[in-house]
Amino acid sequence: MKTTKHKVSLCTNCSTVLDASSHKGDHSPEPGHVTICIMCAHVMTYNGDMSMADISPEDLRRSHPIEAYLNVKEMAKKVEAFCHSKGRETSNYVNKM
Repeated sequence: MKTTKHKVSLCTNCSTVLDASSHKGDHSPEPGHVTICIMCAHVMTYNGDMSMADISPEDLRRSHPIEAYLNVKEMAKKVEAFCHSKGRETSNYVNKM
């Protein structure tokens, strides 16, 4: 896993300050990429200025290949389980996917 610092932004669900992302390989986050809040498991996308924006599960399915969508869903489930193990409430996004 690689961690990349980016513009400070807030989770659109829980307002957690987000200033970095962890990802596989050498791919740094770019506008349109998907991210998951580590505090509430909310799925968002990066705007052109690298701030966070909501993306509905329907828009996520429409705008990403099925493999990418399923990868996001799997990762969101893992983050949600982590959040629950820490006693945190989650956005319930995964159940809408």
